[in-house]
Amino acid sequence: MTTPLATELRRLRDQHGPLNWRTGNILDVNYAAKQLGELTLRHIPTQTLLRGRIQICFANAQRRLGRRYNHITVIELYRRNGYLLHRPQDRLIYIEHQPILVYPVEMMEVVNM
Repeated sequence: MTTPLATELRRLRDQHGPLNWRTGNILDVNYAAKQLGELTLRHIPTQTLLRGRIQICFANAQRRLGRRYNHITVIELYRRNGYLLHRPQDRLIYIEHQPILVYPVEMMEVVNM
């Protein structure tokens, strides 16, 4: 059974109550995300399973990837592979200690094992 990652992120809380992962202070959001513990995530386009603590990135899907003269945005990368991002303005996530590999939240599912 799987749950969209966005659903899990909506349950983030701090000492003052619910925490908005889209617009909240990045330090507070990442601290609250650590409280979720290790998650098993599935990247929907590739069906790859990832395990670890998630962290929220400052960047959104307009982040440029690649070398100096060969840039591509995250939006364009998914579009080329046939996936349309409905919320490209949302922050990206990464697995703790792997900040180079970033993923849009809407392309991730939490696998309940």
